[in-house]
Amino acid sequence: IRTVSADGRTSRTLTTRRGHYASPRYSPDGTQIVYRRTGGDPMRGTTHGRDQGIYLVSAAGGQSRLVTTQGTDPAFARNGERLFLQVAEDGKPALASVNLTGGDRRIHLIGENASQIVLSPDERYVAWVERFNAYVAPFTATGRATTLGSASTEVPVRRVSRDAGEGPHWSAAARRWFWWLG
Repeated sequence: IRTVSADGRTSRTLTTRRGHYASPRYSPDGTQIVYRRTGGDPMRGTTHGRDQGIYLVSAAGGQSRLVTTQGTDPAFARNGERLFLQVAEDGKPALASVNLTGGDRRIHLIGENASQIVLSPDERYVAWVERFNAYVAPFTATGRATTLGSASTEVPVRRVSRDAGEGPHWSAAARRWFWWLG
């Protein structure tokens, strides 16, 4: 994993170990980066695919630290004290969080038919893909898992895609969210 200045002139290598890396994201204060080390795939192969999991590394570089071996799409909580992850809970897609050492695991949302669940950076909304369409709903941490679905009655749900929507992602300020079609 490398960081590059906005003008492209300066770069820094953060991870020197060969591997398959995905989903790097900065902490809210910019001092850490969370990422996922994967096992590779049929296209890239599986060489250097050991030690899979979610890792933290200083934005200045240094030794990476394993947080958890479970989950995908890691993202920092807005206060920087937890990580949100997509996990499987009882065979269903779910949004979970853990502290920065991988402990205190909490399941926040369980998607009945979701293929992707993405929390907004301000933690006010959640977007998800269900049967190729994009949806959005308010997010409230209630202390128990909330069932999320297009027909959910626990929270107000809005379908935002007309024909289909994949790859939901939020703007940095969480004022807009986007998806792709095609």
